[in-house]
Amino acid sequence: MEIFGIAVTFFSFVITFFSLVIAYQTWQNGKFMKIEMKDTKSLLAKMDEHLIKMDEHLIKMDEHLVKMDERMIRLEEVAEQRHKEVIEYLRHNEELLKQNQELLKQNQELMKKGFIELALELRDIKQSKL
Repeated sequence: MEIFGIAVTFFSFVITFFSLVIAYQTWQNGKFMKIEMKDTKSLLAKMDEHLIKMDEHLIKMDEHLVKMDERMIRLEEVAEQRHKEVIEYLRHNEELLKQNQELLKQNQELMKKGFIELALELRDIKQSKL
């Protein structure tokens, strides 16, 4: 029985030693986990700051795009107005061209009549001289 008592005592010391080793490793692991947790929190805080800066940059870009859209709309409105003005100008010029063509025809007819009358008068003058 004495051997049994010695064996029980030996295994108790072994179990106690391994318990102390496991406790020490657990303590070291906990210490490591605290450091890692602190580093992780620091990294997450930096990531949050970076994300906030990115959000601010995206908001600025969005505002810039809205301003560009407004400028484009204004430019389109100006271009449309200019287009209407050009069309109106071309219509007006077309009307003036038609009027000029009509006046030119009238002048041609008047000139024909004038030449015919002149020719008749010259014939009459020639006949009267003879």
